[in-house]
Amino acid sequence: MLEDDPPVKIERLEEDRKRGEKTEHEFCELMQKYGCFTHRFQKGYPKSAVLERGSEYIILPDMWVVAERNHPYFAEVKGKYPSRYGAYGLERYRVDSLIKISDLTGITVLYVIYDTKDNEWYWNDIKMLMKQPYKEFWSQTYVAGEVKRLPTCYFQKEWFIKAEKDGKLNFP
Repeated sequence: MLEDDPPVKIERLEEDRKRGEKTEHEFCELMQKYGCFTHRFQKGYPKSAVLERGSEYIILPDMWVVAERNHPYFAEVKGKYPSRYGAYGLERYRVDSLIKISDLTGITVLYVIYDTKDNEWYWNDIKMLMKQPYKEFWSQTYVAGEVKRLPTCYFQKEWFIKAEKDGKLNFP
């Protein structure tokens, strides 16, 4: 396993969900500090929010952010520390949905990391990250309340930029 986080265990599902909700809330606070509006798609709802058309489903990112000059972004927000190889992982099916929603709407999707090792926010456009020479491995993750092994894309920390710089937001 590439991640330095403890192995994914079903016994920790609720604790990990609460930690994820806290990270999303803190990201909303950061965005609002800089005058942005935020909407969390899953707030108070334990399952992934989706767009649907017939039998087709697209998993939505964690939130919608409207920044200065009404420029909207989607954001997939995670609290992590880099693996021993200096990378952050995201399940391939989530990456595919993020790209699909970006293509459908024309809105940038930011993959946002709160790095729990250095206590900093980082982000980048998911499409820009996919243009990098990322690695893909099978990793354990939670899916619909179960632990599964799925393909996961790993993006180097150096491919992200700090979300805050010189007292303002530093959008990619």
